Amino acid sequence: MPKRFLASRLARKQKAPAVEPMLAATDLGNGEAELIMYGDVMESEPVDWWTGQPTGKLCITLQRFLDELDAVRDASHLSIRLNSGGGDVFAGVAIHNALRELGATKTVHIDGLAASAASIIACAGDEVVVHPGSMFMIHEGYVGMCGWYTPGELALAQNQCSAVVKSMTSIYMAKSGRSEEEVGELVAAETWFVGQEIVDAGFADSLASEEGTDQGEVDDVVYDASVKTLTVRGVRHDASMFRNVPMAMAAGAAEPRLHAAVACTAAAAIETKEPPKAAKAKGEAPMKTAAELRASHPDLVAEIERQAQASERERIKAIDEIAGGIPPEMVANAKFDEPISAAELALAGMKASKSMAAGFLAAIDDDEEESGASEVDSDPNGGSDGKDEDDKEAEASISAAAAIVNAASGRKER
Repeated sequence: MPKRFLASRLARKQKAPAVEPMLAATDLGNGEAELIMYGDVMESEPVDWWTGQPTGKLCITLQRFLDELDAVRDASHLSIRLNSGGGDVFAGVAIHNALRELGATKTVHIDGLAASAASIIACAGDEVVVHPGSMFMIHEGYVGMCGWYTPGELALAQNQCSAVVKSMTSIYMAKSGRSEEEVGELVAAETWFVGQEIVDAGFADSLASEEGTDQGEVDDVVYDASVKTLTVRGVRHDASMFRNVPMAMAAGAAEPRLHAAVACTAAAAIETKEPPKAAKAKGEAPMKTAAELRASHPDLVAEIERQAQASERERIKAIDEIAGGIPPEMVANAKFDEPISAAELALAGMKASKSMAAGFLAAIDDDEEESGASEVDSDPNGGSDGKDEDDKEAEASISAAAAIVNAASGRKER
């Protein structure tokens, strides 16, 4: 295990040349394809704060990802090269799910960093390969809020955050084979893994040999505390949201250990225990049907089914916990007709609420315009007797008629 982890920015400036973000899929022929994913994970294209116009910065959005994936959907094997500090967790979960549903077998190579939402994407690989300098980080994530909120709105936001953590935890559990308690502790502590540690924790399957590669060692990692950026193999990542960039592992540090923000029993146990999953058998013929798998590994299939049932119960339970404030038809659809996770439902609920609010305001504007209220002017009387011209004309006509009648009858006005 290398003892040098983070080098000073000045000393290593030339060893970490800037690499532009990249999202590109390439059909290599003969059933092989490659997908490069370098950069931030975002829900939508970034726009200029002042003008609202796209900045043109390349990032990994769900739509861009799906557009690139369409070009290689027919491949039988997909190599995914990943170097990302993460970003939007909903986009990360959606990309993970899209990769899992892909028919091709998938090998994820963590070329540099797979942190936060990018660590979720990495777990979509049937095989995950890391290098001595590869980094992997899991944490709870954060929510940004600005404005004034009711207790009910804050409770809904908390439920949505809890649903996101549950979704992430289930993905990490499925990949690593570790218990919910172990994964939960690692996530809560914002735990960083380097090289072989990623394999030992169960989040990767193998450590690539240094021979014949240019993946480098940990010297290719540069942390600039002045601007809070972490550059890993030339790709500069925003580290402002990271609470535990492992500075204790700087050059010359003592024997390296896992890097958790607080004392973490699960992290300490990983260093002393065998990886949770047995190594894959080499040369074993691949299973092509569920029936073949059931016939050859009945106990394994039974365990998978048990875990799937437990996962489905947890999914339904998580949805029930955040159902308050979400239309019942959306909740029912998320549970049964078009199954999605609680995190995805929470996001859909937020978007629906925003759309409903916008529609309500638009309806108010339409009602006001149709009522004609804007055309009614105020007409203060300025201290007059309050009678309009029509009233005065009517009184004059009555007075004139009364005078004629009195004159004809010989009466005099008093």
